[in-house]
Amino acid sequence: MQENVWNGVVRERIWDFFLQHQPELDETVEESLLISDGHFLGQRFRCAQMEAVWLVEENVIKLHASNGSIESIDVDTLENPVAKEASKRAA
Repeated sequence: MQENVWNGVVRERIWDFFLQHQPELDETVEESLLISDGHFLGQRFRCAQMEAVWLVEENVIKLHASNGSIESIDVDTLENPVAKEASKRAA
């Protein structure tokens, strides 16, 4: 369950990045699983001339814009919706 939540958070951040660089975006996002020797390494997302790679072991998202710029995001800095909901209930 926790991994599915993070997958949604990562997808949302990647989609925001794609929209920042191409606001009129209407193309399909292609997703690929990155697997090596039977081990899940992460996911690759492609849309238009942009690409994002989520590297699970490194816990980082690498974002590549069509203008050549590269942004790297530590997944730990993204807000965890499960923790946010738990803190609301505790308050």
